[in-house]
Amino acid sequence: MKTSMSALVCLFCLGISTCVYAGFEGRIRVTIRDTVRSKNIPVTIIYASDLESGDNKALVGTSTNTIPDFSVVVMGHGFQLPVTVYRSWASNIVQTSPGTIVILPETGGELFPSHGDFALDMVECLEYMQREGRRSGSVWFDHIRNDNFVAGHSMGGGCALLAAKEILQSRALNLRGVIAMAPAETNPSSTAAAAAVTVPTLILAGAQDCVTPLQTTVQPIYTAVAAACKVLAVIPGASHCQFADSSFICTLGELNCRATISRATQQGRTNQYVTLFIRQKDSVARAIDNTQIQTTMSFFSGSELPADTTTACEGDTVTIRSTVPNPHLLWLPDSVRGQQVRFRVKPGITTVTLVTTQCFGETRLVHTVRSAPLPTVKVQGRTSMCRGDSVIVRAVRSPGTSVLWSTGSTDDSIIVRQPGTYGVVASSNCGKASDSIRVTFASTSKVPLKLEGDTLFCDGIGSVSITCAYDTTLFRGILWNTGESGRTLTIKRTGTFIFHAELTPRTSNGCVGTTDTVRVRIMDVTPPEPTITRRGDTLWSSKADAYSWLKNGVTMPGRDSQYCVVTEPGEYRVRTRSSAFHDCPALSGSFTVTSIVDVATEDDDEPRVVHHRTSSELLFTNGTAGEIVRILTILGETVRSVAIDGSTARISTMDLPCGAYIVMGSSFRPRTLIICK
Repeated sequence: MKTSMSALVCLFCLGISTCVYAGFEGRIRVTIRDTVRSKNIPVTIIYASDLESGDNKALVGTSTNTIPDFSVVVMGHGFQLPVTVYRSWASNIVQTSPGTIVILPETGGELFPSHGDFALDMVECLEYMQREGRRSGSVWFDHIRNDNFVAGHSMGGGCALLAAKEILQSRALNLRGVIAMAPAETNPSSTAAAAAVTVPTLILAGAQDCVTPLQTTVQPIYTAVAAACKVLAVIPGASHCQFADSSFICTLGELNCRATISRATQQGRTNQYVTLFIRQKDSVARAIDNTQIQTTMSFFSGSELPADTTTACEGDTVTIRSTVPNPHLLWLPDSVRGQQVRFRVKPGITTVTLVTTQCFGETRLVHTVRSAPLPTVKVQGRTSMCRGDSVIVRAVRSPGTSVLWSTGSTDDSIIVRQPGTYGVVASSNCGKASDSIRVTFASTSKVPLKLEGDTLFCDGIGSVSITCAYDTTLFRGILWNTGESGRTLTIKRTGTFIFHAELTPRTSNGCVGTTDTVRVRIMDVTPPEPTITRRGDTLWSSKADAYSWLKNGVTMPGRDSQYCVVTEPGEYRVRTRSSAFHDCPALSGSFTVTSIVDVATEDDDEPRVVHHRTSSELLFTNGTAGEIVRILTILGETVRSVAIDGSTARISTMDLPCGAYIVMGSSFRPRTLIICK
């Protein structure tokens, strides 16, 4: 190729970004005559021009007599789409690859076009450029390589596969690759033609395309392609029509499948892949970031170039090997071929690149070896500490070294709790270095903590305070291990806590003071609510250790038993305490008494029990002769019994302790008896 760096200025961006051509763009419109089919084919040719842009401008390099040799891309348009909507696509190619021209055939615009005929038009365009490259007097004379691509969009994408089959089976053209954007099924079948395509193939599809859907149209075509090197890239959010510039007809045809990305975004992604494909670089696949990709390409992986050697001493000889058996491996920068390369390590970083040519272009693996000078080490850290405290000393060492402290530790840092001299040795294959530090004790102090308040909360009520009475002439502030500050720390929640604090010295050379450590266990006790039951004129509390009865919210003096004899209506409650719940008080719900039962006026149909609280006997009337009447404790122990003589009986209650008893007989319900002298 005849090129000049001054004439062909191309600024290539890093990674996969689209490059920008700093030159100009020309257009030539000609009509090609296909004598075999007796057909005229109007076309537009787009190319890099010299000094200015426009129609029929001079080829790039004309002014310096450095016109390059051009590759040729023929681009087939979509159904009912003018070639003008592919100007942006063509401009990207000539701007990023000035040694490539693009031909846009203008045939195939009929309402019912012949796909086979349009594919032959595309082939004829490439044949025409080969003839122009050999024809004396042509502007293209001696500047056209037999280096061709067929491309297309939609109908044109399907026809590109038909054209590729024709070239590979019947023509002398050298076909380097096929580019199909959202290819359509054609007649004859583009899917069937794909089985004859053996050159590198790039197929692009839109995830939002419902004109040529991925699963039913594009995927079968890609699957059928016989090329050993092929890529199917599905662009997220892309539609069918946005592969081209804006067209009302195309947009109308995809009203139900709008893109979710902009046309500029979709064409930017498309241009990245097409540019890299035309340059025949394997990075066409690596460039497809966040894209659903299928490919037959294989690339170097990190395991194929072991990276176990990353540092070596200056002047050492290092061997780097590849695990991939391949007769075409090339090591750069020294252009050494074979499975391995040996080199002498120079100061700084030595970069070795393993290259092989595969599929769309070069595949590379890069390995760097950093030279390791003689090791260095420096110990850093505080040289004094308070008693009972500790300091961290650290070895700052050069890369590629290991450390060994005088304590036996191999970590970069150690914790020092005792005064003394601490040394470290840094070692590498290139030698050793050492350093040390001397640590001494400084003055310190211990401040007591004072615990105040309860450590038992009853029903969530209470608090505990920890107070530090430090000397304000020595320390200016305190920081608790909870993150709080201030002399007093108040705890209002339950749990087990360990508290201590640090005190900030007033002078910069003073040690941080520390406090005692206090362990506090705080419990929250909520006893169960007592219950009240009524037996005749007596209210009974559920079991507890201590009782206090309340009527209408007022404590009743002297009523501190489990039972309470009621003499008048009201709202009754009982407050209890139990050792099982740390004597925390529990208050019952309200028990309403609306009437007082008079035992002297009970139903005459039943036996009556009459007990005068001032007497020492129990009178039983309306009983059954011979019936045994008993007095039992609430635990069921019989303390008195008598047989009824006639219909009455008297039972002595003399000497019975005050308390609650149960009176039982076979002919009446058990009755509660309260004896209170």
